[in-house]
Amino acid sequence: PALALFRRDFSSAVRSGDREIGAGRSTHVLRGVLVTAQFALALPVLATAALLINSFVRLQRVDVGFDPRTVAYVRASLPLARYASPNDASVFWRRALARLAEQPGVIAAGVNESMPPDEPADINNFDLVDRPVQPGDAQPTAPYMSVNPTFFAAAGVPVLEGRNFAETDTGSGPQVMIVSRSWVRHYSADRPAVGRQLQGGGCTTCQPFTIIGVVGDVKYQGLGGNGEAMYVPAAQNMSANYYLF
Repeated sequence: PALALFRRDFSSAVRSGDREIGAGRSTHVLRGVLVTAQFALALPVLATAALLINSFVRLQRVDVGFDPRTVAYVRASLPLARYASPNDASVFWRRALARLAEQPGVIAAGVNESMPPDEPADINNFDLVDRPVQPGDAQPTAPYMSVNPTFFAAAGVPVLEGRNFAETDTGSGPQVMIVSRSWVRHYSADRPAVGRQLQGGGCTTCQPFTIIGVVGDVKYQGLGGNGEAMYVPAAQNMSANYYLF
């Protein structure tokens, strides 16, 4: 419309007595085409925006396994020159967690190698001792991480069956493991999971892990993940890198 007005010869229109300052038929046709094109482009944009808003709302409703509004975390890496052995690292983490637990407003403090919802420490393969996979078949896998006994309380993850890790679950004792509810539904729906044994990492000669507990699901493979997870006690092999919760 602006171009049509600029191109109009106003002086000739006034001399001819023309009371309308507008455009010709071709301009009206072009204007209609442009308006139609604008609507044609706007509708897909609006549809895409609606889908994005719907996806955002659905993601907001996904249960990640803990309430992030009540959980704080920090990534800590110990210098290997000072904490060369797992025992040295264990002493540091025990002291750090004890001091954190004493802070006002802190209910519990724990460590985990992974940071949900999309940072698993490891994806490990395993094989159930009482139901191994057939020769040549691939072993199942699940997120695999080490945590200390107070992690579940710090993150608000409930212990649903069995027991939590204890301070006595160290490398010198039996190999124990805690699995998530989704892991149980997938791999042990036909029998109780507590008490079952599995071999981790494809090692057939290693001491098997015994499942001692089942906890709630936590997303470690994205918000669309299934919540499957396997936990081992950090005291069995203390790391120098943890997330403090």
